Amino acid sequence: MKLYNISHMLVRRVSAGLGIFALLALFCMQSGTAFAANTHPAFVRIIHASPDIGIVDAFVDGQKILSSFEFGTVTDYTPLPAGSHKLQIALIGKGVNASLVTQTMTVEEGSAYTVAALGTNASGFSFSVFKDNNLVAGTGARVRVYHLSPYAGAVNVEAGSDTIVKGLSYPQASNYVDVPAGAYTFNLTGAAQYAPAPLSTDVKPWTVTSIFAVGPVKGNTQIRFVSTAIAGTPGMPQTGSDPNAVPSTPSRLPVMFIGGMLIMIGLGGSYGVRKYGRKKER
Repeated sequence: MKLYNISHMLVRRVSAGLGIFALLALFCMQSGTAFAANTHPAFVRIIHASPDIGIVDAFVDGQKILSSFEFGTVTDYTPLPAGSHKLQIALIGKGVNASLVTQTMTVEEGSAYTVAALGTNASGFSFSVFKDNNLVAGTGARVRVYHLSPYAGAVNVEAGSDTIVKGLSYPQASNYVDVPAGAYTFNLTGAAQYAPAPLSTDVKPWTVTSIFAVGPVKGNTQIRFVSTAIAGTPGMPQTGSDPNAVPSTPSRLPVMFIGGMLIMIGLGGSYGVRKYGRKKER
């Protein structure tokens, strides 16, 4: 009888422990799933659009992220944790303590941003931050123009015979223009003294094309067109403008399955206690 009581108590404690463990495991896994679903980074790209700065290094929160960054260069989108960050640029090799521009920007998870390094020796240097939206519907395409030339006034942008952007001032970005996929020649008008050479490019389906008007640099009187295209992001909930299009939430099926199995183990232990007890009573 004494041995039965000890065995009975031991099985009950093991069963209770398994039940508690199952609940804790299920809670932790669900919490981990929720945490993972809420840790999407922001995405940031940088364009060097200051004709007077020269070649620079770029820093985020004191860490060098770009070296030998030249005028007219635009980076790919890079993941950056949501929150506030300190951006700096310094002449190549001078180090972060010799920064020409220091500015704080706040980014939201799942959103995309273009950061432009702007200014001249006369006006001073700064960053302008543009929030991007890379969502594309169906198989269409989108175009956005960034006026980053400090010497040109308000400009228009034409695509063939159509004016797609009107009265764009420095330093601003246009609205997104939806266009059919195809071959285009873009022209900038309204700044005859600095007008760039036309930009001819193929706009592919389901892409976002960014056109940056920069310059001119010293010794040149012509604005330069810089363009880049990325794959558009489908309009999925919670993907925002993430150019890498990650799933919005991980599947919960593995969590439910494992949690269910652990709970069944706990219930099985309780059933074993009852069955064992009835046999002893007989």
